[in-house]
Amino acid sequence: MKKHISIIASAAIILGMLPSLTVPASAANSIPVSLSSALKTSYRTNETVIGKNVRISGNDVSESVISDFAKKVNAAALGNIILPVDASSAKNYYTISGYSDSGRFSVSCINGKYFDYFSINGCAYPYNKALDTVCKKIAETDDANSSIPDRMLKYRVKCSEPKTEEEYFNAAATLVGAWLDSLKKETGEYKLGSYKFNGETLPTERDILRGEGLISGGREFCCTIGFDLAGLSKESVFSEPKNSGYNKFYNYYSGALVVVRCRWENGVCRIVDYGSGESKLMTGLNGIRTKNVKYDTLFDFYRDTKQVEKLDKACTYNILGRYGVSATSPVYMADGRVGYVAIYPRYNAQTGKDGIKATVYDNGYFDESYNATYSSPVDYKSEAQKENFHEKFSLVFDDYNGDGSADFALKQSAEDENSDGATYEVRCMSNDLTPRSDRFSFYMAGRHEESIRLQHTDSGRFVYWQKGTDGKLTSNVTVDDYRMYSERYYLPPELRIYDDEKTVYCFFWNNTAKDVKVGGKYHIEYNKNGNWVSVTSDKTLAAKTAKAYRDTELGFDISDVKRTAGEYRIAMKVSGKTVYGGFYIGSRNAKLSVNADEKTIPAGTGFIDLTVKNTGTEPVRITSAYIASGSKKISDISVSDSLILAGGEKQLTAELNRKLAAEKYTIKIQYGTKTASYSFTVKKVNNEALTYFGGKCTAKVL
Repeated sequence: MKKHISIIASAAIILGMLPSLTVPASAANSIPVSLSSALKTSYRTNETVIGKNVRISGNDVSESVISDFAKKVNAAALGNIILPVDASSAKNYYTISGYSDSGRFSVSCINGKYFDYFSINGCAYPYNKALDTVCKKIAETDDANSSIPDRMLKYRVKCSEPKTEEEYFNAAATLVGAWLDSLKKETGEYKLGSYKFNGETLPTERDILRGEGLISGGREFCCTIGFDLAGLSKESVFSEPKNSGYNKFYNYYSGALVVVRCRWENGVCRIVDYGSGESKLMTGLNGIRTKNVKYDTLFDFYRDTKQVEKLDKACTYNILGRYGVSATSPVYMADGRVGYVAIYPRYNAQTGKDGIKATVYDNGYFDESYNATYSSPVDYKSEAQKENFHEKFSLVFDDYNGDGSADFALKQSAEDENSDGATYEVRCMSNDLTPRSDRFSFYMAGRHEESIRLQHTDSGRFVYWQKGTDGKLTSNVTVDDYRMYSERYYLPPELRIYDDEKTVYCFFWNNTAKDVKVGGKYHIEYNKNGNWVSVTSDKTLAAKTAKAYRDTELGFDISDVKRTAGEYRIAMKVSGKTVYGGFYIGSRNAKLSVNADEKTIPAGTGFIDLTVKNTGTEPVRITSAYIASGSKKISDISVSDSLILAGGEKQLTAELNRKLAAEKYTIKIQYGTKTASYSFTVKKVNNEALTYFGGKCTAKVL
């Protein structure tokens, strides 16, 4: 007796109930011819997708266009329903939704990986040029406001290379001004009457240079541009919010402003990004390092005690004559420049055997030529409570805001050393050798030194100690009794790498109430695909005493470690507990690698998803990309302007011409003067490998 199996390929089931269903192309190629032909049976429905009284969301289009749209949608819905095997990776070109007498409808044109198609009320249909044409008449006006901010990215200004703050601001303001001019013709929340930039000259108090850097051969900078507006409606994206907080244009309200990141190269300046996340917009803009910069990081600079002492003496000689100074120190910037900070009494100073006492001190900041750039008071409220900054005390430097420049914590409170602790303020240095506005204060129990180091954590928070009612110290975040990390571990990616160094210096933190001995045997491990493997034999570190609730600097030998890029850690026993100290090894030469899941793609493929990895220690910006056949350039592809951090990677989609012939191609990705490549081959395949058709048939068991 022959057996028969009834196969129902209902599109409603395939596309509606099983949205995660994917069918490998290999399965399609193995389908018997009789069954393959049966699957092509048309699946038709008498349902009307769009009835009368059509209302399209968010659009004001003519009745004739709506009528034409409805007819073509209904006609398309009577065609073959398909199931593209690449449905999970498809992207929308546009979506038109609305209501009619037949209910809600939604029509999307889909950018499928292997071919374009339409989705009508959740079911997929072959691409229809006539439907696409009428849809674009509607889709062009849909959500038009969403593209208005992106206009900033289209403007260009020809200028010489900006190098000063004034030149940065003028270039950025010219670009922002062109965008603001375009808003005068808008309606709705982006409508703009008139504007003027703040003041006669730039910069003003709302114009702030956030950072600068050289990336892939171009000069990039981030700044805030403020402007005054007239004739704003309450609905304007620039209006002050009713409640305290952000306005619609991404900014915490302090007047109308735009935060932009600009790039200058080859005589032309443009905006490459904008928004509210200053940290995102400032990524990689840690100063412009010249070729003769001697020190890789601030820690290497301060370890050169002879040079620091030399600069300190010069600073003292040039500044002490103007002020009675308690402390001076060179301040190392990420770009290799050195400025100076001085702590000096403003008034009510008393000089004694322990140093200079005063009620009010100033923090003075000076550039490389000892010109004052900024001053800020350390103000003690009670004149009867005089604080003693010991003469020539040392500032302790670290990086607290992730820009690679030297920051410091300075004691602010006037408590004597019999109190539980003291209040400190962190000063983060800006590019112009002034303190940034993102300073912060904290109370630290058990500390009274003029300047201390803060303990970093992976969450981005710092560890503070408070004394409980039982007299014991407790931390604001949970930390292990003993922690360790390399001094570069929390620096920006481009500065944290060890390349040819023979020693890794780590901060060991004793988070207990008792001193502890550290040292003895240790070894180094490498993170290999998520598994830690030992890469050295045991080594020996000379013993030191780590004070309670303090940090201790330790130096570890890495001279015999093979320089494979990646994450490493030092493993060492302390009081019976294994303590790890993380660090990174890599190359200081910026280099991109490009990979994808596919080396062979079907003819008609619309895009390839690429993984682009930066294996160097500098951020990289992709400046252009194109497809080549041999030495011949075929077409440009739109993956440019992507910023990839040192040691980071980014998923990029390379749009392809669906008419590429069946042959071998190479994607060329350029970043500055360098090029990364990825090769692939286009082959013709049977359409059944790409699409399944709905319908009903009876298949024989073979």
